[in-house]
Amino acid sequence: MKQLKGLFLGALVLLAIGVTSCKKDVVFNQENYNNLVKSSFPVENIDPAQTWATMTTATAEVSINLDYDVTYDVGLYLENPIGVQSATRVYEKKMKSGERFTTTFSYMLDKPVVYVGVFDPQGRGMAQAVAITNGRAVADINTSTSSSARHRASEDASKYSQFVKTANDYLNYVFVKVNSWDWTPEVKQVSFDDMKQYTAFTDADIEKYLSNQNYTLTNLSYIENPACYMNHGDGKHYRIASDTEIRTKFHINATYGIYNDAVLYVEGKLHLNGNTLNGPTIVVANGGEIIVDGNTDMSNGGRFIVLAGGKITGANGAYFKVNNGAPCYNAGTIDIKGELNVNGSDCYNASGGSMKADVLRNTSGGKFTNFGKIEARTNMIAGDTYNSTIINGCHMKFTENAGIGTLTMLDNSRLDVTGTAEFGQTTQTLYNQSLVNVGAVYATNTVFSGPTANGEYAIVKTKKVIVGNGNDCKAVNNTYFDWDNTQVYDKNTGSQITLNNQWSVDTGVRNNITKYVNESTALNNFCIPSGECTGDGYNSDLNNGGGKPEPKDLAMRFLFEDNFPDAGDYDFNDCVFTVTPVIDANNPKKVTVTVKAEASGAQKTLGGAIRLVNVTEGMLESKACTKHFIDAALPYSNDNLPDGDFTISKDPNDKSSVVMLLFKDLHWVLNPSLGSNGSVQRYYYNTQKEGHTNYKRAEVKTAVYEFYFRNEDDAKRMLDQATYDAFIVEPYNGSFWEVHTVQNGRKGALVLHPEVHINSYDAYLNAYVRSDIGNLPWAVMVKGDVAYPYEWVKITEAYPEFNGWAKNRETNTSWYLHPLADKVFK
Repeated sequence: MKQLKGLFLGALVLLAIGVTSCKKDVVFNQENYNNLVKSSFPVENIDPAQTWATMTTATAEVSINLDYDVTYDVGLYLENPIGVQSATRVYEKKMKSGERFTTTFSYMLDKPVVYVGVFDPQGRGMAQAVAITNGRAVADINTSTSSSARHRASEDASKYSQFVKTANDYLNYVFVKVNSWDWTPEVKQVSFDDMKQYTAFTDADIEKYLSNQNYTLTNLSYIENPACYMNHGDGKHYRIASDTEIRTKFHINATYGIYNDAVLYVEGKLHLNGNTLNGPTIVVANGGEIIVDGNTDMSNGGRFIVLAGGKITGANGAYFKVNNGAPCYNAGTIDIKGELNVNGSDCYNASGGSMKADVLRNTSGGKFTNFGKIEARTNMIAGDTYNSTIINGCHMKFTENAGIGTLTMLDNSRLDVTGTAEFGQTTQTLYNQSLVNVGAVYATNTVFSGPTANGEYAIVKTKKVIVGNGNDCKAVNNTYFDWDNTQVYDKNTGSQITLNNQWSVDTGVRNNITKYVNESTALNNFCIPSGECTGDGYNSDLNNGGGKPEPKDLAMRFLFEDNFPDAGDYDFNDCVFTVTPVIDANNPKKVTVTVKAEASGAQKTLGGAIRLVNVTEGMLESKACTKHFIDAALPYSNDNLPDGDFTISKDPNDKSSVVMLLFKDLHWVLNPSLGSNGSVQRYYYNTQKEGHTNYKRAEVKTAVYEFYFRNEDDAKRMLDQATYDAFIVEPYNGSFWEVHTVQNGRKGALVLHPEVHINSYDAYLNAYVRSDIGNLPWAVMVKGDVAYPYEWVKITEAYPEFNGWAKNRETNTSWYLHPLADKVFK
């Protein structure tokens, strides 16, 4: 408020606070005052729901389910935190896999989205954008939903359309005839929803209805209601309910060459112990489990489909064999202590899926596609498995030896073989930042072909190479061998080979697999970050943590008009201060609130305070102002606010809310010096260009408040913008009046000075809240980096889109991003 504001008010309105004439009493005219207030604000037809805040509040519910044991920094950001130097952070917590949190947070009206950033101790991270819907943002960060290509492969159909499949693709499989003698099996189309309707059976049903004593499920064994199976041909469709455990050994005979002719849907538990499973599709639902108690074969197109949350387990060393090209799918957990053999099959392990076996086989040459985790001791049984094809999009590991046929390593994937990896006579394709890490390479006409794009590379790391001649092992494109080039052995004799002239630079091993290795520092420049799919990575310490941005904590800037109860010029720069609350990531019960006093476009005394809505003394272990705006020893003080850094609200309706006392005199804070007359110098500070009359630049001043809460949930209240009932205190008509922000519904709150003439205060207040006049503001709350108007420039002039937002808070929500540069203070 400028000094002139009160001069013209008396011409229109005379106050009821003891103002009289010697001839007759002149009383307050509410209607005249209403008209004055309405005509002074530059916008008509204001949205009655307008809060005059450019941000609002939501609740975030975040869980992380990542499968390696580190502590993450999990933050909520208003911008994508990956690949940028800084991003606005609204909350951060240290978490381990399997943990979750719920918190309130504030966000900008024009951007109803929050990014969940997850960073490991080296700063390597992933992020997921989460839409804010009906005030909630829900995220589960796991290996299938996280979206960073920095350290994990992606089961992304748009990127790997030739490799990525879904459970439904494997349920209703499409077979392609490869050779003229191959036959294409018929596939009956079914759905997972169909299976939930199948009639359930139990051990007792098997005993009762399979009276031929061989317990074979045939078209005569569809329990008591064959009409249920009219759409399924011979009716071999069964369900094991969630509360059922099948232990009786039974057998299945499906029609030869027809997939889904027999379907078994497992919601409960199914024990297999030598069952003959001729051609069934066995689907393990979420919560279901197959337990392999003894050697069990599936043949004639029999296959399994394990959905997320389903299991196949075996603890006694038995084998589970799937024969004759049946396509299998796993999105759950397979853990067999014996042998898993998908004989000639296409076996797909989805993102989030886990396959473990002592021995993992594919004896007739099939295909493993892996976007999850596969681990086995070995696969080399009788030397047959190395003919199989492997598409690896995440992490595959053999703790002893393994045979590798045709290998494709997708981005950010890893293959570990502790012993010897025997590679087939083919090209091994390595995508960017993929890593083959083996004890020894046993090569026969093997070519490792890396990426070709500038800046992309793949690594083959080994202790030794076993070859028969110089052409047995080659590397092309951006493939780099990390090895001791003295450790080359002859596969026929086992003797060590010396790299002499016969291994010439032009044609031999030395040329093909030592690309840049002879430059001692070359491989030290390559880095593959650690992660779900890359394990501990390669030279991962080279990653300097740049994945985690420098946080910019969300700040609220309050722009005040000191116009109550006068009419204002609405440049919203009479008092400007910014509030930044931060919860300590290491101590979630500690909240630090930083307040910056920034500008004064008024020449009268202004105090400042914040009432913390619904934050009471009983919630706090302690509170303190750890840094004051100015040195308390300075001689000047003003008594328009109580002494001290905090008080309890004197609002008659609220006896317990904590109030932060910011400053008693904004001019003294910004420039703590007295004029020649001994009074505080009252210039316009930081609201006008240099050289303007009564204008000065002033250093922004900072105060810091620390709160220690008794529990985490109460601490999170401090992240809600609606907690901050910021207000200024101004002198008016012999008393001090409070000018409140509006977003808390506290326009008329008297927090510190209930002794104000209440009736008169309410009379003025009525003009601001009457529906026929509008929801008029005397403060606007914006993001902390938003510029405010120059002195005497209306906010509608500085921000042309403000007018539309004032009329409808759901539109023009990004008005604050589009100022006229010559109208706002830099």
